[in-house]
Amino acid sequence: MIKLNKLASVGAAVALSVAFGAGASSAKETINVTVLSGYPERTAWVRVFKEFWMPEVNKRLAEDGNYELKYLEAFGTVVKPRGEFEGTQKGIGQIGLVVSAFHADRVPLSSVSYVTPFVSVDLALNPKINDDVTFSIPAMTEAWNEHGLEFLGHMATIKTYAMLSKEPIETLENFDGLKVSGAGLNLRWLEGLGTTGVPSALTKFYHDVDSGVTDAMIAWADAVGAFKLCEAAPYFLSADMGAVTALAVVANEKWFNNLPSEV
Repeated sequence: MIKLNKLASVGAAVALSVAFGAGASSAKETINVTVLSGYPERTAWVRVFKEFWMPEVNKRLAEDGNYELKYLEAFGTVVKPRGEFEGTQKGIGQIGLVVSAFHADRVPLSSVSYVTPFVSVDLALNPKINDDVTFSIPAMTEAWNEHGLEFLGHMATIKTYAMLSKEPIETLENFDGLKVSGAGLNLRWLEGLGTTGVPSALTKFYHDVDSGVTDAMIAWADAVGAFKLCEAAPYFLSADMGAVTALAVVANEKWFNNLPSEV
């Protein structure tokens, strides 16, 4: 369902793995890699990365048997949400799972999903299109390179955002006066409705609403269960805003360029 990019060229396959995979015992050389995410393992994109990408890459490396990847999974520990960009850039980790919407000032073109709402919710089609667009427009990958990062591919796609609130929202007038937690860019979708957007992160949404800092949040169904958001905001309003490809897998460029060509 998820396309691995650049597998026919240099080392993107390596940089997209997170643990031992098939054939690890036959590998002649082990490459140690730290993967950074400020989010815990229960987050959808971290699960996908760990359960699919990491064994798939070692499976492919095992075909030649010369290398294996051994990863330190720094999920929700070494950096906080939004810290993956700089953490990978500075070499704290070699691979980062970066929510591009948090860094629109640095890689603005990579946030295209957040300025094109109401598109297809096809979870296979959406990241493929975003990858095709990114790899066909040099300015998009070069923006990452300017910060010492190698863009490897998009991964996590959110099927659609919804509004979770303390009180039911039944009319457009109900938005007036609400304080809403969101990623930042998606708060622009509420402009003109009388809301006040509060840039935050998924790991903080529950506390934002529960403590009264905000009245509602923009989140998605998987997050509601994984982070028990419904306890703080029991009302769920789906407006079919469309899918967004929220996460970019990037590598420290210097480390990536020094990988064996086979890897």
